[in-house]
Amino acid sequence: MNPQFSQLAVSMLIALPMLVVCLVGAALAITRWRRHPGVSLKTLAALALFALSLAIRVAYVPILQVFVRNEALLPYIRWVSIAINVAGMALNVCAISLLLLAVFARRPDKPPLAVNDAESKTDSPFRH
Repeated sequence: MNPQFSQLAVSMLIALPMLVVCLVGAALAITRWRRHPGVSLKTLAALALFALSLAIRVAYVPILQVFVRNEALLPYIRWVSIAINVAGMALNVCAISLLLLAVFARRPDKPPLAVNDAESKTDSPFRH
């Protein structure tokens, strides 16, 4: 078996759980779109950034192998490695920031849910 292919297959296998989480999260965000479009949009953008970061991580080893095989490119391997890592980390930081914004950002006030007369006369601080 080709060692490049096996390394790529292992990288893809390692990335598979994160890809599944991104896809499930995207499906949940789409199903909640009508209720919270702003939250869903931020969540979808964050998941897309995570998926892009994941793709960069999967492609990392094959990209470095190209540099190792070509002696003319060998002096640049360190900078390429740094650039790939910085790009992946920047995408992750942006994705986490978007998720935090989606979770903790102020949402527009909505009218309170209708409650029946018996519940509205109680002294309970909790509303349904």
